[in-house]
Amino acid sequence: MIYFTSINDLSSNGKFDKNVLSATKPVWGITELSSSTFKRIKKGDFILFYYSGKIFCSAEVLKTEVNIDLSIELFGSFNHSFKGELKWSNILWLKNITLMDIDFSFFKNISGYSDKYSIRRIIALNEKGHEFIKKNYNTELEFILKLKNGTQQGI
Repeated sequence: MIYFTSINDLSSNGKFDKNVLSATKPVWGITELSSSTFKRIKKGDFILFYYSGKIFCSAEVLKTEVNIDLSIELFGSFNHSFKGELKWSNILWLKNITLMDIDFSFFKNISGYSDKYSIRRIIALNEKGHEFIKKNYNTELEFILKLKNGTQQGI
C-alpha cells in the first residue's frame, strides 16, 4: 500500500529533518487521531511525504509500533483545540528514504481526487490510484522506483 502524510515544517532544525532525513534510524510518528489508518500500515508499505503541493520524499516502512514514551521523546506533544493533548505515539520505522519532487497534481490525476484535495493527516492512496499503478507499473515498488527517477508515465 501507498500512504500519504503531510509535513508542516521542512526546516533544517525541524522534526522531519531530525527524525527522518538526518537520523541514523529514521522514524516518523502518527497521532492518535489516525490510529485506524496506522493499524493498516505494514512492513513494506510506502509513505509519501507531502508539503506545499508536492511529494518531496518517499520511505519504505520497516516496522510499526505504538510507543508513547518514545513519541514524547522524539516529537513532544501538542494541544489540539478540540481533542486536547495529542502525541505521535503511532511510530513508523523507515528505510530507503529518498528525496523527490513530484507535483501532487500527478496523484490527483491518477486517483481522481478533486483539484481542491490536499493531505492533512495520513491517508491511503485510493483504489483507483492503486489500479493505475498495477496497470502501468505492475508493482508499487516499481512505481516508487520510477518516481525516484523522475518518471511518471501512463497518464
